[in-house]
Amino acid sequence: MYVVVAGGVLDIEWGKWFLSRPDVCVVIAADGGADRAVLVGRIPDVLIGDLDSVAAETLALCESKGVRVERFPAEKNETDTELALDWAHARAGDDEVILVGAGGGRVDHWLGNVGLLVKFAELGRVVRMVDERSQAWVAGPGRQDLTAFRGHTFSVLPLSEEVEASAAGVKYGLNHLTLYRKQPRGVSNVVETAGAPWLEIHRGLALLVALDNEQQWMKWG
Repeated sequence: MYVVVAGGVLDIEWGKWFLSRPDVCVVIAADGGADRAVLVGRIPDVLIGDLDSVAAETLALCESKGVRVERFPAEKNETDTELALDWAHARAGDDEVILVGAGGGRVDHWLGNVGLLVKFAELGRVVRMVDERSQAWVAGPGRQDLTAFRGHTFSVLPLSEEVEASAAGVKYGLNHLTLYRKQPRGVSNVVETAGAPWLEIHRGLALLVALDNEQQWMKWG
């Protein structure tokens, strides 16, 4: 698993747990994300960005530990998070790419990060944006297995003008239902605890969000 740490909010206890998982093989910090990673006890493997946000002591620590540092000019087209995700995407192969520390700060940054989920979905890469309460990812046409999210609140938010979707094993079943971007009808469904729940997108592009209702820190299927 390749984990990109952005410069938003990262819950300390959850961050300690998540970044110490044995399946986390590479941690890439996007500028100030290095501060978040170090705070939870994980020195990043790579630090990428214009380095205008990372604390001087964090940068010095990373350099002393042999962290790979890739510095970019402040005036650039990409955000630091996009550069970090590009780096991960180019090297991860079949490994999962996860984005943490992506929310809780500026709304424009969060919305920009959702746009990055779309970018990589269109490149064939599912990037999951994860925190202590939720997972979010972008899905186009195809079926999603929801077994890992039994008992959790689950939302389907259209990114296209219209999304046609079906689902089984959820509280509010869908049968080729058309969801509209301007009407949040797909918010707050619930994945049932029995059976083999699934969601299928027939048409369009949607942001899928699974909430960990009990905040027990989602286990990965």
